[in-house]
Amino acid sequence: MKAWLLSLLALPWLAMGAEQRLITIGGDVTEIVYALDGQQHLVARDSTSLSPEAATTLPDIGYMRQLNAEGILALRPTLILASSQAKPSLALEQVANSGAKVVTIPADNSLQGIDAKISAVAAALHKEPQGRALQQRLTTALSAIPSQP
Repeated sequence: MKAWLLSLLALPWLAMGAEQRLITIGGDVTEIVYALDGQQHLVARDSTSLSPEAATTLPDIGYMRQLNAEGILALRPTLILASSQAKPSLALEQVANSGAKVVTIPADNSLQGIDAKISAVAAALHKEPQGRALQQRLTTALSAIPSQP
């Protein structure tokens, strides 16, 4: 009887835990989340995430190179997608130790590095097919740019 009652009382907590609460750190990471239509889970972003404009309505956790674990944890995230340029890494380590999943997104700032960023974000959001489609659209758009002035 006690086990049944305890499991019944735990149901609302389990349902609440199933909701994903996403924080993005890095303007490029935030833009990719929106491009993959994953913004419905976003609860906050860092101050470098200014595009798309809708992202600016979210709470700001501060500058990506001056992170504070307490400010991030106050938002009860379940998933943090952080550019590898995000610092201090100790703050992200504290967040990870609290139970939130922290995924580091590559920060290669070249055209070739964009595919790796898209793949990493898409995998973290379980949106791999949308990620491949976004990569294809990007490849198509880049190939349309004239190579000569």
